[in-house]
Amino acid sequence: MTLEAVHDGAITSRPRVATNQEPGWFRENRALVARHAVIIFFLVVILLPLAWVLMMSVKSLPDAMRGDFWPRRFDFTHYSFVFERIATLPINLFNSIYVTTATVLITTVCSVLAGYSLVHLKPKGAGAVVVVLLVSLYFPVRVVSIISIYETQHWLGLINNTSGLILPYITLQLAISVLIMRSMFQLVPHEMIEAAKMDGAGHWRTLWLIACRWSGTASWSSSSSTS
Repeated sequence: MTLEAVHDGAITSRPRVATNQEPGWFRENRALVARHAVIIFFLVVILLPLAWVLMMSVKSLPDAMRGDFWPRRFDFTHYSFVFERIATLPINLFNSIYVTTATVLITTVCSVLAGYSLVHLKPKGAGAVVVVLLVSLYFPVRVVSIISIYETQHWLGLINNTSGLILPYITLQLAISVLIMRSMFQLVPHEMIEAAKMDGAGHWRTLWLIACRWSGTASWSSSSSTS
């Protein structure tokens, strides 16, 4: 009877209960969620003051005195006042664009050249230069170097000159820019640089065709893989 019952299907095996549960999506991506949470937090910290300034520009005077984030009544007459009453607005905008563009271009060129040379050309004293750049980030340069900046600008004849703003801005941003580009060029394998030199490529061609493109591709692929 037992064998017949087994053959007839009277005795059926019970499904096994899975003891090992598969980890959920959150457990598998905890590091990714934490990294994006930190990024979003600092993004909010950066954007919140900008949003506050934008809302202040469309508030009426009573709303601006209250201190609330969202205005009770929107007032766009401040923009018309700026464009109609401030005669130097076009000059001010041009000066801002001129100083910012020149600062970004010169800082980019200097940081790219310095970062490439520190990593792949390896001049004497490269380690000391990196140490000096790192140490300079821990000092309040804007406060300490006011007198030296004024003396340098006075010696160059750049006092009360729009172009005189470019050099201090470049100096204040150059250290961190060089360190960033140095870390970018460290992604480029030395073998590729040596192979380009053996093929007859000079320093400028190697920098443009190999180092810049490879570092940009490597940084993009690493960021896309982490996200």
